[in-house]
Amino acid sequence: MSEKSFVLSLIDTYSMANDLDSLTSLKTALGKYDLTTEEVEELNRLIDGHIRGVLERKGLSNPYGRPSLDSPATRSGEEHGSDNEAKIAELLVTFKTNPDGLAGAIEESLSPQVKARLSDTIRARLEKKGLIESIDWERNVSAYLDRCERQGAIPMYRTRYAGKRFEDREHPGEYLVLFICYGRKWSQWFNNVPLEDIERLEAE
Repeated sequence: MSEKSFVLSLIDTYSMANDLDSLTSLKTALGKYDLTTEEVEELNRLIDGHIRGVLERKGLSNPYGRPSLDSPATRSGEEHGSDNEAKIAELLVTFKTNPDGLAGAIEESLSPQVKARLSDTIRARLEKKGLIESIDWERNVSAYLDRCERQGAIPMYRTRYAGKRFEDREHPGEYLVLFICYGRKWSQWFNNVPLEDIERLEAE
């Protein structure tokens, strides 16, 4: 996934979630991505359009941030707004009475389409981190496995997220694996992992 495609996926995710803060933050952070000047200008315009769309959906398009009495959001969105308020109230109750269940409550309130987009965004971020931090699998995995076992911890391998494997774009046909030394709170990404090793790890 290119840097531009990654940013586009973030824009879609934040817009679908009506997340104005994240859209605004993304607009100011475009300089951190590997983008051309033209791409930054294009994405800025796109983000501005999504921000306007979110404001309109929330009925906040006037300067004072309040929907006018005859606005479409006020006339036809009252029922939808009530549904959203009920979901927010439910999440707040869950947070105050059962903080550990908050993630589950949030997930239940999302549509399948939003869940899929969020999964793709998270996987893309993990893959990007993996590509930056990873070292060669064949040359290094034995040493890290020995280190973890000597520390009395349990070696674990994460080969996928939300059902999809981490692809190693720098080594076509190979994969990324996140090695976790469970109990010692350290981990290491590996690249250039063959499919047969991935299948073996997933079968264990």
